[in-house]
Amino acid sequence: MISNIKHSIIYNKFSLIISCFVSSLILGNLTYAADHLIAVSHKNDVNKMIAVYDSGGAMVFSYTPPGSFFENTPRFIRVIPSLKRFFVTCPNGDSEDGGTIEAFDYSGFPGSIIHLKSILSGNKPYHIYVTPDNKICSTNDGDDAISLIDPSTFAIETIDAGHHHATIGFPVNESGYDIFATRFMGSDNPGGVDIIDGITKEKRLTDSNILPLPHSVVYSTVTKKVYISCAGGIEVFGTQGAEKDVHLKTILTTEGHMTPSLRISPDGQHIVGNCHWDAEPGSYFFSIDLQTEKMTKVNSVSCKGYAYSPDGKWIAAGDFNKPFDQDIQVVHLINCDPDSVDYMTVAQQFELSYPSQIGFFAQDFSPDSKKAYLGLTQSDQIMVVDVETFSASYIDCEAAPYFLSVLPLSIASSVNDWSMF
Repeated sequence: MISNIKHSIIYNKFSLIISCFVSSLILGNLTYAADHLIAVSHKNDVNKMIAVYDSGGAMVFSYTPPGSFFENTPRFIRVIPSLKRFFVTCPNGDSEDGGTIEAFDYSGFPGSIIHLKSILSGNKPYHIYVTPDNKICSTNDGDDAISLIDPSTFAIETIDAGHHHATIGFPVNESGYDIFATRFMGSDNPGGVDIIDGITKEKRLTDSNILPLPHSVVYSTVTKKVYISCAGGIEVFGTQGAEKDVHLKTILTTEGHMTPSLRISPDGQHIVGNCHWDAEPGSYFFSIDLQTEKMTKVNSVSCKGYAYSPDGKWIAAGDFNKPFDQDIQVVHLINCDPDSVDYMTVAQQFELSYPSQIGFFAQDFSPDSKKAYLGLTQSDQIMVVDVETFSASYIDCEAAPYFLSVLPLSIASSVNDWSMF
């Protein structure tokens, strides 16, 4: 187990050789791999910061957004691998005003990671995405608006759509892509989804006749359909021809207890998701074949957030089937490879060194799909699950991980951009 690796490392040609050698001695069963970094937004009761760790567990960069603890607190992270830049939304506490998006460049690593700019995109930027044409798309809770940001010039375009914790999907079409923005919650909000023309940036329609609490949006290149998770089921919309913008059907999942968090497989043929609610039986993970709509379940395993590997073969998740007053004690590694005879079964269980909580959004996989990273909020750690050796190890952090994202160092690498919240 790694302990007290909390110092920043200044990299140059000489010290990189030394630090890699020393890391190989002190990091035990963590193998240093130079193909990715780990960006984490940290938050606890006394501090806030954005930190970057190398894949051996050493902190190599940290940044504290301006303002008090309650101002500009780091939340969600998105990376554009081709530009080697990442962006972090920092909403302004409980206020509906203010907040920033912090922009960083890591193209100089191992020499340096640079804070580029505090972007004022709108009031209370929250969720953040990367569009198919590599723009940054953030949802602004305070404005009920969407911001499209050029990642090089930081020019901002504002769209009046979405509503409080809006989540986004980008179905592609012959002219580019459209934008689906959910209307998640709000006392004066009927719910539903806004559909926006990707060319004109004008809202084509709002469909409020769907299940409540639309939570994540994914698009299949195979079926040419958008899938929106809601409390009780998945709403399906067409994107092409006569089915364009049409609400086609509802795929039922739970009995309305929880909104699943969806991921789309790399081949576009399967959806994976989780149905969870605290302290009640019946929670499960599922995979849906989008051609047949057959659902395969892993019963009695659930979580609020989970890591889904870029190759679409693994899910790593903490078990939330517990009373309210208990912490997570088990992490499950689920085989979700549709070509495997062990499809949608638990491949391995990991007992935590001591009980903790898996962060709601603090999970990701390495670009090669060999390691899952899961933030542990009570113990201020990152759990590292190796899917090749079925082993686990830990990285100590400065504070509780809120969101975790892998930063590929190779431009050819990709990240799990089909993971929508």
